[in-house]
Amino acid sequence: MNNLEKWEQQIVAWNHIHGIKPSIERQRFFVNSEAQEYHNEKGTDKLLELGDWAFTAIYLHYLINKKGDDDHSSLIDGMNLVRASGAEKFVDAVIASNWTKYVHSKYTNMDKMSQEAVIVAEKYKGRYKQVVPIRSGDYYFIRGREQDDQGEWHEKVLKPSTFKEAIHFIK
Repeated sequence: MNNLEKWEQQIVAWNHIHGIKPSIERQRFFVNSEAQEYHNEKGTDKLLELGDWAFTAIYLHYLINKKGDDDHSSLIDGMNLVRASGAEKFVDAVIASNWTKYVHSKYTNMDKMSQEAVIVAEKYKGRYKQVVPIRSGDYYFIRGREQDDQGEWHEKVLKPSTFKEAIHFIK
């Protein structure tokens, strides 16, 4: 299995847990946002943003393929940059980091996650609404709604206090 196949499996599994209905348009928004952040950074932060870009582009590509469309997903652009930059370990780090947005049920319960949701809601007051704890299988996570440029609200997995930034996973 090559890196792209491995990453796609991990990213699809991550997205499956939260159960937020995927949309190609919304995912394209994430890809464009991450690409812009990549272009605005320098040094190690630039490579971390490239990892974020790859994370979102790989999932967009998956959604497009699943639908059977032949739309451009920016996956080729992102993967070429990843390879040219030698940034494979940064993609691995972003994937590992995103998994820390989930808390395994053996480490928490709904009461603790409810308290966590209050903390997250207060921390990001005005940016997210309807911040709530969710249990999905063996995992808990915090879900909120974020407003896009057109005024529509979209569900998003938020970062609990146990979240670890991708930089902590660089090997």
